[in-house]
Amino acid sequence: MNKVLPLAALIALALTGCGGGNSDNPQQPVSELIRGTAASGAPIRGEVTVLDADGDTHTYLATDAGKFEFKRAELALPAIVKATGAAGGGSHEIYSLILEDKNITNITPLTQLLISRVSGVTASEVFDNFEQYKPALTPNALQEAQVELKSVLAPLLTAADIEESFDLLNTEFEANYTSIDAVLDLIDIAWGDTSANISYKGNGYAAELKFDENWSNEKLSNSDGELTVKHIGNFIC
Repeated sequence: MNKVLPLAALIALALTGCGGGNSDNPQQPVSELIRGTAASGAPIRGEVTVLDADGDTHTYLATDAGKFEFKRAELALPAIVKATGAAGGGSHEIYSLILEDKNITNITPLTQLLISRVSGVTASEVFDNFEQYKPALTPNALQEAQVELKSVLAPLLTAADIEESFDLLNTEFEANYTSIDAVLDLIDIAWGDTSANISYKGNGYAAELKFDENWSNEKLSNSDGELTVKHIGNFIC
């Protein structure tokens, strides 16, 4: 996002309103529609391309709010999905997955990280060779990757009042600079072929996340130590 506000004001704005965004995530009946949000700290407006389990490609549009929906009957699941478009004054290409028994699928840089953690390669490589990598992208493997990624992001998730039950892939959210969208707005991710460098915009706290290594012991840190909630600020909703 292009902002002219001081960093402290940026953080306060981004995290105002907290609330965790649908912290209760009960099992729901499978719907005829699959919907979601494409965002990278701002809603992504553009195309959403789905490559399904049969190798067929489907193209949809994401609205100004980053919202999209698919008819479940049109797709052979599971599928990999790519959102391309504009957000926050820049162009973006980010990836996610559509699982068979889910009504919601999010497309964010964090869902892209989950794909790379499970597959060990870039998400674009998985998209180009989905048939090869599809067997590894199981719900259990993705949940394990979420646990690792959430441990890296723990101070930011706590500051944004995001509950442990929030599912990065499948919990619905709004691209309105609160909840997980606030976290997305406060991080940068530099993508490489074998790893991604994730950094907090505040004071240079960063971590290198190698796709083929466990992230449980990785922390956002700099020469002064690890990022904590106190570095971000205390926000009471």
